[in-house]
Amino acid sequence: MFNHIIDLTHDIRPGMPLWPGDPAVRIRVVASIARDGYLLRAMESGEHTGTHIGAPAHFEPGGITVEQIPPETLVRPAIVIDVVEKAEANPDYALVRGDITLWEDMHGRIPHGCVVLLRTGWRQRWNDPTAFLNIGMDALPHFPGFSAEAAGILIDQRGCAALGTDTHGIDPGNDPRFRAGRLLAARGRYHIECLNRLDALPPAGALLIAAPLTVDGGSGSPARIFAFLPD
Repeated sequence: MFNHIIDLTHDIRPGMPLWPGDPAVRIRVVASIARDGYLLRAMESGEHTGTHIGAPAHFEPGGITVEQIPPETLVRPAIVIDVVEKAEANPDYALVRGDITLWEDMHGRIPHGCVVLLRTGWRQRWNDPTAFLNIGMDALPHFPGFSAEAAGILIDQRGCAALGTDTHGIDPGNDPRFRAGRLLAARGRYHIECLNRLDALPPAGALLIAAPLTVDGGSGSPARIFAFLPD
């Protein structure tokens, strides 16, 4: 039984952290209760705004778009790999094979078909967009992520359905080639970025439900992400 639900989603609002060059979030009132008898607002944002899912089409020519992601892959068991201390010491930290081995030594083999979530502690920076993106003198963001080697192990050897993180990218921010993301897309998997409250999840045992908008032809979409925790 799952009796406890954790919302892993950040609210969408103007001024939130955005990937450099992404469209700004704009929200305006179209109709008001006082004037029109109902409230309606118009919202403008990019497909990869806030807590969001990236479809394979984001990196892979001919890859499936967000509305084509099989629904059964959006409801999956989730595991959490914690690299908070390593990320504090090195903002460019990339998950490696040894981190996966250590997790499995403690919790057992990573289950086939699960979503692997990387907890870096970066959500603590969410209300400071400058700190969240952490762009350096090299004009690159600096935040932790999955190395291409680790992504390959998790996808090809463990059969994971998706990768997720609490930063703005599953790749370390200083990887302009997006090697983990491109590998994931080439294998037909999706990714989840800008997750919230991963500290509330156990290393294993949660059930993840990801609900993106079914944007026709979308490279991704803002999404509501829930974790159901066991008794």
